[in-house]
Amino acid sequence: MKKSFNIWVPSLQTFIRFYELSVSQYRTILKSLHDNDVDFIFTLNNIIEQNIINYPSYNKLTTIDRFVIFLALKIHSCSSIIVLSSKCEKCLTTSTIKMDLNTLIDNLASRIDKSFRKIIEYGQFIVECDIPTIETDYKIHEYGLLHNIDKTSIENKLNNYILTHIKEIYIDDKAINNNALTYPERLAVLNKLPAKLLINIQEHFLKDIHALVADFDFMKIQCTGKKCDGIVDIKFDINNINDIIKIIYKDHSLESILVEMANISSQTYLGGAFLTDISPTDLHILSDRLEKSEKSNTPQQPKERDLFDEYREQTNSMMESPSEFSNL
Repeated sequence: MKKSFNIWVPSLQTFIRFYELSVSQYRTILKSLHDNDVDFIFTLNNIIEQNIINYPSYNKLTTIDRFVIFLALKIHSCSSIIVLSSKCEKCLTTSTIKMDLNTLIDNLASRIDKSFRKIIEYGQFIVECDIPTIETDYKIHEYGLLHNIDKTSIENKLNNYILTHIKEIYIDDKAINNNALTYPERLAVLNKLPAKLLINIQEHFLKDIHALVADFDFMKIQCTGKKCDGIVDIKFDINNINDIIKIIYKDHSLESILVEMANISSQTYLGGAFLTDISPTDLHILSDRLEKSEKSNTPQQPKERDLFDEYREQTNSMMESPSEFSNL
């Protein structure tokens, strides 16, 4: 029987119980790391649906909730320690970094452990703003992919950013549920709102979010190169929150165990449902035992990857934040 544990969900300010990741689910995440945004988001949401216990409205959880959930799943199902590599920009030395994910939790707790819901008023308009749900996040990414919308254009980024954060609109007490509308309908409503109302949303809601969880340092790593005083700054940015999940799960320490288990299972009775149902944590225990066995094979170690540089390359090509909000 799968183990389960409680995860604190910021938007609900309560615990929800989840099953631990199975090996099959862990491998599904690894396979999806290089998928497009839509497929990766679908994979994450699907695993939440499979693992959440006695909570039917999982798709109403926010994107911040999803990040916290997968951070906790990694810690409880695998390990709190991840092994990454990064190349120093100063001396080009590649350093191996062991990071405790609890450090990330400690630095984020005061910033994201809260409800972000806020009411913005202007004349006859009342707008309820909040962090987008995982359902809204997926629908907008899916629409962009199906209609070949340029996700790098400033106009599209600005529209999507505002649209995802508007939950409900009241006009003279008549409610418009933004989450129930199609993307074109959302865009049509947005374009008819007063410019001053959007400025208020930017100034009193979006700007506050950026000040809190957009692009702050949570860890500094000293370069291991000889006579080098270079520092690698590890940043957190809510606008690239899915990419941070990818970095957390790209840790190669568990990948090497999976490779080893795949080699061994092909030659022993340890295969099929057994390997699918056990958790990644159990792999550590089993791997240690198998290393002492004559049947164990030498695992093929995965190549070192400069994960932080890869993250920087991805995010450098994107517009920051959008930056318009930070300049208001």
